[in-house]
Amino acid sequence: MVIYIKNEIEYFEGCLIGGALGDALGWPIEFMKLNEIKKTYGENGLTHLILSDDGKAQITDDTQMTMFTAEGLLRAESRLTNKGICHAPTVVYFAYQRWLFTQGYPKKKEIDFIYNGWLLEIDRLFAVRAPGNSCVSSLLKSEKGTKENLINNSKGCGAVMRSAPFGLFLDKDTAFEIAIETAALTHGHPTGQLAAGALAFMIAEIIEGQSIIEAAFSTIDKLRNEKEKESIECISKIEDAISLS
Repeated sequence: MVIYIKNEIEYFEGCLIGGALGDALGWPIEFMKLNEIKKTYGENGLTHLILSDDGKAQITDDTQMTMFTAEGLLRAESRLTNKGICHAPTVVYFAYQRWLFTQGYPKKKEIDFIYNGWLLEIDRLFAVRAPGNSCVSSLLKSEKGTKENLINNSKGCGAVMRSAPFGLFLDKDTAFEIAIETAALTHGHPTGQLAAGALAFMIAEIIEGQSIIEAAFSTIDKLRNEKEKESIECISKIEDAISLS
């Protein structure tokens, strides 16, 4: 496995800051139906950030976990450089345990060496933003989920929503595989894992110079090569998105 940082800093800024802004804009209407949104915010829907009492937009749980994914990958790259060996999903798993600590859960004594780093120094990350049950319940367990040791049967969005950094950080095929393996930490269903891999692959394709549509079709081709029948479900959703574009 080769982990490398791409030189184009604007990709990191555009993807991570843009994703955080999108989350901050969308969280107030996440569980609302279209008619409810229009009734509350007008015919055009929500068109501005909803600010907290401190005058800042919220950092959502999706953004929190994306930040910890990025931190885990940075640490994995550092370990690979300095030690010559690294299992990236395990390092990211430790990052997710640090995130879990920010959600009010106690540190795990058996891995107390992991609770350090600059993200734990950011007070605003110590906020509970309705995180997904699959993520929390899986990370609370003593065992670590893997593709071989499925921790549940969840195929929710909790894995894909945090997987953008893989596509920024890795070549597309490695991003696909590592995103899937890391998704298995909290999501046992192949659909939940493949969706994470698909997003990572698509982002890496865009960084290589593909348009969004071209990257989407390339991702479909990648999914078609997978043995899991659940790849059909992911392909269908991407095709639906293309048809709406």
